[in-house]
Amino acid sequence: MNYKNLFALLAISAFASTANAATFVIEKYGTGFSIDGNGGAIQGQQIYLWGTNTSNVNQKWVQLDRGDGYYAYKKEGTNLCWDGGNGGSKRQAITLQTCDTNNYNQHFSKVKIYAGTEVYRIKKRGVSYSLDGNNGAASRQAIYLWNSSDSNVNQHWEFKSVADSGSSGGGSGSGGGSTGTAEIPSDLMDNCNQWKITYPSGVEDKTLCGEYNNEYFFVNDNRDGIVFKAPIRSNNGSTPNSDYIRSELRERTTTGSSDIYWTTSGTHVVYVKQAITHLPIVKPHLVATQIHGNKSDGIDDAMVLRLENKHLFLSFNGGVLRSDLTIKTNYNLGTKHEVIFEVINGKHYVYYSEDGKLEAAYKAGNASSYLVKDGSNTYVMNRNYDQSYFKIGNYTQSNAEKEGSQTGNANNYGEVVVYDFWVEHK
Repeated sequence: MNYKNLFALLAISAFASTANAATFVIEKYGTGFSIDGNGGAIQGQQIYLWGTNTSNVNQKWVQLDRGDGYYAYKKEGTNLCWDGGNGGSKRQAITLQTCDTNNYNQHFSKVKIYAGTEVYRIKKRGVSYSLDGNNGAASRQAIYLWNSSDSNVNQHWEFKSVADSGSSGGGSGSGGGSTGTAEIPSDLMDNCNQWKITYPSGVEDKTLCGEYNNEYFFVNDNRDGIVFKAPIRSNNGSTPNSDYIRSELRERTTTGSSDIYWTTSGTHVVYVKQAITHLPIVKPHLVATQIHGNKSDGIDDAMVLRLENKHLFLSFNGGVLRSDLTIKTNYNLGTKHEVIFEVINGKHYVYYSEDGKLEAAYKAGNASSYLVKDGSNTYVMNRNYDQSYFKIGNYTQSNAEKEGSQTGNANNYGEVVVYDFWVEHK
């Protein structure tokens, strides 16, 4: 055998395959949302819908001809292709996996939907399931396999031809012209092992590293903040000893091996940059950022930042430990602010700012102008207790009973966006 000629033929074949490849942005027809590789070049990463941006490398898909009317779709600048997984089954999420010419899980056919357009249904080889936008058009909507149907608009995809940018890497461009690069919540967490979350359903999740976006815990459209959302529904759950719902982080040990508890001796600090963005309709109350203490000693919600309508204030176990302390009476939803809770040998200090300079000032040791004072005192409470821990996110102070006929209203929810946070114990 003339191996020199064989290698030449293989090289020519490979070149022809690449040369004939076309690059597309693939938009859910008529919605303004396209299939997005969700940042980076990570094997196993699900694909999602994101606001169409034809210059975004995460939305550029190289169509590779696999013969017999089938194609593979490779994320530009990577060697990762769509994969239907496990032979392809209903509700199977489409993920990115290493491109393999002979892997039929990566083979898809195109079925024309409207004559004279580039709108197609995308069917997985060997099964009766097609790519489905899952009943909606919104950022973070995951894409699954579902029963093939030409009449199902969730399976109508418009192929928009774009130039290949020639990117050699995985790309970190952000969808929709956004300002951040985060794809999933743990991208915005210094230590994703150090926290667990309780969802509005009452479910607790202790494995947040790599956790995909979901309805209650997801990256915002700008990809620079974590959204904690708690819809008011009749089937909401709550944690023990609480009537209300939450999408909220609870502090754990740095390794994530167990929940953490500390005493008020020493120094304990939590910093959060956040915005309260939505309140329930009937009872518009929400807590964002908390210190918990020993319930058996009547401490419980030792100190929390609470919003009621426009009144933003500190509450100390509902007034049991001391009276409420107002921060401002005219908080506007969506106002980004920084808050620091600092406990030093029982004395509780609070810093608050809306100018974006608090963290730097605190680290430089000159944040005194941001202190929330109680008269002449620089601290807001002096009390020692144990069984303490920090909580960050959204503890919505309402439920189906409180909201009555507004329960289930799509616009009835509590929401907080957290842009940055950290804790320190010493």
